[in-house]
Amino acid sequence: MDTQQEGGTIIDNSSQQSTAVDPSQLGDLDHVHDIDTFSNGCINPLVSIIIPTFNESENILKLIQSIRRYIEDRFSAEVIVVDDNSPDKTGKIVKEYAHNLDSHNIYQQQYNTKDLHKQQMFSVRVICRHSKEGLVSALLEGMKNSLGNYIVILDADFSHPPNVVVDMVNELQNSHYDIVSASRYLKGGQIIGWPLRRHVISRSAALLARTRLGLNHITDPISGFFAFKRDVVTHITFSTTGYKLLLEILVKANNAKVKEIPYTFTDRKSGSSKLDTKVILDYVKAILHLYTFKKSSNSFRHKQKKQTNFNRKAKVFIKNWIPVRL
Repeated sequence: MDTQQEGGTIIDNSSQQSTAVDPSQLGDLDHVHDIDTFSNGCINPLVSIIIPTFNESENILKLIQSIRRYIEDRFSAEVIVVDDNSPDKTGKIVKEYAHNLDSHNIYQQQYNTKDLHKQQMFSVRVICRHSKEGLVSALLEGMKNSLGNYIVILDADFSHPPNVVVDMVNELQNSHYDIVSASRYLKGGQIIGWPLRRHVISRSAALLARTRLGLNHITDPISGFFAFKRDVVTHITFSTTGYKLLLEILVKANNAKVKEIPYTFTDRKSGSSKLDTKVILDYVKAILHLYTFKKSSNSFRHKQKKQTNFNRKAKVFIKNWIPVRL
């Protein structure tokens, strides 16, 4: 990966391919320490907040500042923006903000060294890519370069309220759950600002995932707003051609405990929606891929179970009958 460090940011000039990504690297991030350190150079954040962007210049700084206000004095965090070469210079805007934030933190630390252990650190990094390479690909790139014990995924357009991030992290810290997903369809959740067509598409997509992938216990399996413990994904190989990362995690993370919390989804006020025919087609392809994976996995587990039962019966036979015959 060809990177440059400037003002606490990561500028990634490598090209990406739509191939399977092995996130076993997520459990071994020593190479990240060589690229960048977290604010004061000695502590890692508790939480990594990953935000994929494409033409979000109107929203991104407001969102980052809002996130900081909510989490300040609660827990340490890093925001990682993964920008797909936005024509509106979103990546450049975040880069300049991160540089100024980093400089400010260094200045503050020079005069507050005695209180460093009391401060809840906050940093911003940006990964700039050469082209528009897809949502899941961007999220995986952010995950590979993250440092936190917990990872939060959210959109840049304020459709995902930043204050809910605090509730997600608290739930992960104080419960046995591995994944906390924000649901629009759980009692107490709602959607504001969508036309009927968007409601129908979203409901249909969620129903398709629930029925075809065995996720009937999840009300919103296509949510783009969720958080999880880092070790949940360390043994998953993702396909970057999918549309919703949460779907892959729910299907492929064996025995992960999931909790949904309701939230109000508000349609974007600035910029334009990313929903188009290609996105819908990618989603259908992702469902087919995950259905095939699940069916294959179930078949494999069934064969394993049969083999285990056979081995158990063989051991019983040997133990009970062979000595008698001898």
